[in-house]
Formats: sequence, C-alpha cells, structure tokens
Amino acid sequence: MSIKEVWIVTGATGLAGRYFLKHAANKDVQLICCYRDEAKRKNTLRFLTSENVNLSNIQWFKIDLLKEELPDELLTSNTRLIHMAAKVDFSANHAELIKKTNVDLTKQLLYQAQNAKLKQFLYLSSIAVMDENNRLMDEESTWDPGKPHSLYAQTKFMAEMEVWRSCEEGLPVVIFNPGIILGKGNPGESSMILFDLGRKHLKYYPSGVNGFVSAEDVAGAIICAIERNITGERFVLVEGNYSYKEILTWLAEAWNIEPPHKLLSFHMAKRLFWFDKIRSILTFSKPWLSKNLLLTAYRESRFDNSKSKNMLELVYKPIKDEIFETVQYLKSQSN
Repeated sequence: MSIKEVWIVTGATGLAGRYFLKHAANKDVQLICCYRDEAKRKNTLRFLTSENVNLSNIQWFKIDLLKEELPDELLTSNTRLIHMAAKVDFSANHAELIKKTNVDLTKQLLYQAQNAKLKQFLYLSSIAVMDENNRLMDEESTWDPGKPHSLYAQTKFMAEMEVWRSCEEGLPVVIFNPGIILGKGNPGESSMILFDLGRKHLKYYPSGVNGFVSAEDVAGAIICAIERNITGERFVLVEGNYSYKEILTWLAEAWNIEPPHKLLSFHMAKRLFWFDKIRSILTFSKPWLSKNLLLTAYRESRFDNSKSKNMLELVYKPIKDEIFETVQYLKSQSN
C-alpha cells in the first residue's frame, strides 16, 4: 500500500487558497490546511459547501505561522508545500507586518523545506514584481529598482529572491505570478473590494490597464504543476489585460446598475488623494487611498500568458464570466 503524499497549504482561507482546496479536495492525498482565524475558516467552509466539495479530505491545522514553525513531523520527502499566505496591502501603515508575512515567513518555510528535503515548494507571488520594458510582460520580465514600487511589491520580490536561492541550492520550486485574482472571496479582502466598489453607482473610472485572472485558474495552474512535477519554473497567470473601465462596467452590469461613464483624470485623482489624507488626519481614521494604489489605477500594465497556456495547457475562464458568477454568489449570501 503506497503512502499518501502530504500537501500542506498556507493561506488556505484566502481567495486563492479556498479555490485550491476546492480542486485539491478530491485528490488522493493528505491535505493539511493551515489557518489562524476561525471566522475565515468558517467562511471558507461555507464557500466549499456551496461548491459541493467533499470536506472529509480536508484536515484543518490551527497555527500562527508568524509565531511558530510548522511541526517537523509534517515535513518529509513526501510533502509538497503550497505557500499562498501573504499580506496584501498597498499602504505603508502596516510595514512591519507586511515584511514579516511576505518575506520572513517565506524564508522560514524555505529553511524548513530545505532541511526536510521536501518534494516540492510552490510559491504564489504576484505580477507586482514585474516592470514594463516597452513590451508585454512575461516570465522573463525583471525588477527595475529605479522605478517606484509599493511595499507589497518590494516584499514579494524579496520573497521571490529567497525562493530562487533555495532552488539553486536544490529545492524543487515553482513560482506563480497571478494578475489581480477575482473570485468568491472573504468580504472586504483583496480584490473583493472591487466588487464592493462595483455596486456603489460610480460615475468615474481611472484610465489604467492591468492583468486579471480567475481564482479557478490560479488553483488549476498549481494543481497542474504538482501533477506534472514541474520544477525551476515561473508562470504568469492572467486571462487577459483589461482596462479598469471594462472591469467596473462589467461589475455594474452584474449588479444591474448604471456603469461609470466619465474618465477621472490623474490630476483630479491626486486631489482626491490629498483630500483623503487630510480627512484621515483630522478624523484620526485610516485613509481610503494610498499613493501606490493611485499609481496602480493609472498605470497601463499588460502581460503575456503564452507560457502558462503552452506548458500547463491552461484554458482560462473569461473574466467577465467570473465577475457575473461572483456577484450572483454575493447576492445569494446576502439573502
């Protein structure tokens, strides 16, 4: 009788994490899901139940990885570690926590993975670590230290460097660089903020362009890399490059409201940024806008997904379909 592989998942209650569980739950493996917040775990269970996922194969393991290490007995040469835990934040208000989560935790897990000679280490990074070089960005795109970057992007880049260092030292690794991930996530977290914005009868839209991907496809790519025992590779994961006007229009249509129809100039957006900064100071509250979020909303970033389509044979889910399905899910949860 063969021994089951062990798949350890960090960030299991996040957007990408819950979709990975959806796809991995029917595999003949021991699936160990790390979590810290009980409310998020229950929210994830509600999602998995709505997707008719067999929960019996999911083993939950409560642990604060910022304070303690994974138990050594879980880490063997028969273990794959899927590291998706991250702090997604474009402000500098939580600088220490962002660095500790995105860099220090990754270094700690890599150290344990190397010592245990893990079967595979799969790391979920971001397209935020890529810079434009007058062409579509792809797996060969590099980091430009001379350009402005958010603290989030800096920490994800630093973490990637640690992953590649471990790869050079013999650890089998794969890195995924997804675009903005859309799907049925926890309310108020990461890209779910877009779904909140989409229902607010916005009249204005920013001029930026970015890469977007369904959480379904992120999960599918990771599963494929596992099943094919891929190592030493990096994959850009985007279904397509869309303007924020397109995304906000589809969101408004899904919510059955009028879409935004006026371009918000960068000059006007900067004025709103400063008004918001003054408001936060006077009211002792958290600002709604950040400088890096502002720059992202007006940057035109385009990506090439050829490698993931060719090497992983991914057939991407249309982003418009994901938007409409997620809005229907949100509506059903509020009833």
